[in-house]
Amino acid sequence: MCTFLQPQVFIACFLRIPQKASFFNTFLKFFECGAVFQKSTHFNKKIQVLILAILKIITQKTPVYKSLSIIFHGPKMLTEKYAFLSFQAWSDLKTSAPVKKHSPKGGTFCVCEMSRFPNIYHRFRPRRRKRSGALPGYARLLVLLCTALSLGTPVCASESEGQPPPFPHGAGLFSWSAETVNKTDGELFELMKQQELTVLYQNFSSKNSRQEQMSIFVESAMKEGITAYYLTGDPKWGLDPSGDKLCEAVEEAAAYNRRIERKFLERRKKDGEKWETIPRLAGIVLDVEPYTLKEWDKNPGKVMDSFVSGMKEAYALAQEFDLEVIVCIPWYYDKKGQVSGLEELIKNGCDSIAVMNYYRGAEIKNIITETELAQKHGKGIITIYELQKADGRGVKEINTYYNSGLAALKKSYAGVLEAYPGQAISIAYHDYRALKEVLKK
Repeated sequence: MCTFLQPQVFIACFLRIPQKASFFNTFLKFFECGAVFQKSTHFNKKIQVLILAILKIITQKTPVYKSLSIIFHGPKMLTEKYAFLSFQAWSDLKTSAPVKKHSPKGGTFCVCEMSRFPNIYHRFRPRRRKRSGALPGYARLLVLLCTALSLGTPVCASESEGQPPPFPHGAGLFSWSAETVNKTDGELFELMKQQELTVLYQNFSSKNSRQEQMSIFVESAMKEGITAYYLTGDPKWGLDPSGDKLCEAVEEAAAYNRRIERKFLERRKKDGEKWETIPRLAGIVLDVEPYTLKEWDKNPGKVMDSFVSGMKEAYALAQEFDLEVIVCIPWYYDKKGQVSGLEELIKNGCDSIAVMNYYRGAEIKNIITETELAQKHGKGIITIYELQKADGRGVKEINTYYNSGLAALKKSYAGVLEAYPGQAISIAYHDYRALKEVLKK
C-alpha cells in the first residue's frame, strides 16, 4: 500500500481507519490529538500547490470522509523538528491561513513536519542522503501518498463532529510518585482517559519497581494510546557544566528501555501473543531548576551557563539513544536577564521546553519570549498548569488552579492557543496526585 518515491519525503493521508487497523490507529491517535505537533510554520508555494493538488483529488473521489490528516516529512535540519498547521475548511487552503477552530463541517487539515520520524513508535527511519545541486530547495521533493480508506468508525471518538478537540496539541500529566508504576488497578490510565490526557511524564525508580513491573506499566500505557516519558531531575545537576548527572539520567532512561523491551519480548514468547510495536519510553523530562540553589543567588549567569552546557551534553547523548529531551523551565528566565542562556538551551539543549507557567491569569504574557524562541528554533513548547494546593511557601494561591478548578484552567489554555495561533502549544497538569484531589472537590 505504501511506496517510497524518495526516502526523505513522507506524506500520509489518514481519513477513517477501521478499528482493527491497530498500526494506523496508533498514528491517527497521535496526530489527531496533536501530541507531536510542536512547531507551526508556513510551507512555500510549491509545497502548497502540491498539497492542494492532493486534497483536490482526495476530496473529489472520497467526499464522504469528514476529516483528513497529512503528515509531511522532508529533508530539513534536525533542529527543524515538527510543524503543524490546521485549517477551518478546504476553502481556507487557498490562502494557507491557519485558523483556531475546526470547521463545523468537519474539514480538518493537519500537516506534521518531522526530521526524526522514528520518534513515533519507531516505525520508519528516513535514510539520510546528500542533497543534489541539480534542483533547489523543495523543487526536488518527490511525494509518497499513502491513503487509508474505510467506512469504519473514526478512531478519535472523543471529538464530536463540528467540535474542536479540547487539547488540539496534546495534553500531558506529571506523576512524581515512582510507586505508581507498581499499581495494577489501572486507575492512572483510566483517569487520563477520562480527562483526555495522552502523554505521561512519570518518575521511575529501579529501587521501587522491578523490571517486569516497569515493562508492564509502559506496555499498558501504549495500549491506552498514552506516550510515556521518564521524569527526573535535581537542582544540583545544573552546577556541572560537563553534565555528568544529566547524562547519567539519559543513560538510565536508555537502560530502562532495554529492560522494558527485554521483558516485553519474554512475555510475548511465553504467551504466544502477536505484537506490532515494542513499548518504550519516548524520551526523558529533565526538571532541574538550578535557580532554586543558593549559588544562583550569588551568580545566576554562571549557574545558567553551567546548566545549559550540561544540558547540551545530555541532549547530544540522548540523540544517540533516540530519546526525546524535554526540559522544564520557569516562566521568568528572560525576566531575570537570562535570555541568551535561554535561547542557547532551547536551540541546542532540548527538543521541547515545558514552561512552568505558574502565575494564574498571566499565562499568555509570561511565555512570549519562550514561544518566540521555540518557534525560531523549531522546538516544541508545553505550558504546565499547577494544581497542587497552596502551602504558602513553594506554592502560593496565585500559582495554582487548585481552587479555581479545571474549567478556569481550560479557559486559560484556550486563551493561550488564541494568543499564539502560529505555535502548537501543548498543555500539561502538575501533578497526578493534585489532579485527583481537584476532581474530588
